[in-house]
Amino acid sequence: MDTRAGEDSYWGERGRSVTLHRLAMHTFYDLDRHAGQADIVRESIDGAAGLQAGNSNLPDGVDWSAYCAKVEAAARAAE
Repeated sequence: MDTRAGEDSYWGERGRSVTLHRLAMHTFYDLDRHAGQADIVRESIDGAAGLQAGNSNLPDGVDWSAYCAKVEAAARAAE
């Protein structure tokens, strides 16, 4: 593994000696964390949940519309 370090001014002192490995891991972590948020946006647009049409990955008996309405009401109440 290449351990040469570079500098990332965005991270201030923590970025003075940062490796490509650390930058890559940070990027992958952020992508993984935000992928769930992208799913939430997509689900709110198309009204579907899960990986694909016909496979919601939700337990039987879940009322997705009621759940969405409950979450939206909570968000509006928090404004």
